[in-house]
Amino acid sequence: MDQMINLFRVNQEDAERIRSSANPPHWHSDYEELILGFSGSINHFIDSEIQQLQAPFVVFVSKKKIHRIEPLLGSEDCLLYVIRFKSELLSESLFRLYTSYHGYANLVWKSQAKVGKLKVLVEVLAEELSAEQVDLAICRSLLQTIFDFIERERKLVYPELKTELTGHNQSFGQFLRLLEEGYKRPLGVEDYASQLFMSSRNLNIICRQLMQQSAGELIENRKLMEADNLLLNTELSIAEIACELGYSEPAYFSKVFKRKKGQKPLEYRKEMRKQLS
Repeated sequence: MDQMINLFRVNQEDAERIRSSANPPHWHSDYEELILGFSGSINHFIDSEIQQLQAPFVVFVSKKKIHRIEPLLGSEDCLLYVIRFKSELLSESLFRLYTSYHGYANLVWKSQAKVGKLKVLVEVLAEELSAEQVDLAICRSLLQTIFDFIERERKLVYPELKTELTGHNQSFGQFLRLLEEGYKRPLGVEDYASQLFMSSRNLNIICRQLMQQSAGELIENRKLMEADNLLLNTELSIAEIACELGYSEPAYFSKVFKRKKGQKPLEYRKEMRKQLS
């Protein structure tokens, strides 16, 4: 995906076309996906399970999560909004989303009276994205507001969320919490595995099973998400940012950043600030 954010409206005709075409399980290599259903129903395959969702519903699919959406045709017309966005757009809060939605990718909306407000937010975002000159700063603010709005509903639907995780899910959740506390320190996979009283191999197995990424990739991605934040919202030098994120050598940080982002940190700062201004 070339753009920082895209939005698609899926109606009944689109749903029929999707249903009649080849639609195997897949994953998104370079973007996150938020699906909001306001009418109709779908089957959603994710986390090795299939769940039928009747609108209104919300689905969050993080990057590299294998999933499949199958619209179900019935008497009610289908209306879905699909928002695809790159990690950089919500770099300050994306790992919190990973933690919140892990194992809970699907949310069936309970507060019917508030669905209209959610739809208004999505339509305002759609209007902004259709403008001749798209303001990414406004898009980012609207997308964050949409997630904040959903989070309030999610807490009502899943009040037991923190006590329900077991097994691999629980270990992964603990890893993400430790990572959130320690990503600014020079900690590797072995350090986190030791805190979880498991081997590095087992931690990597859990991360690959649940997120299709190694523990090392998740650690590096968390650091780089914070690098995005510091590059865009502070005037810290590259050396200062590298030190802040636990890299001993600024040159190594720049190398890692360019490998992931395709640009050197200063080039990225200049380009992104130009787009967001």
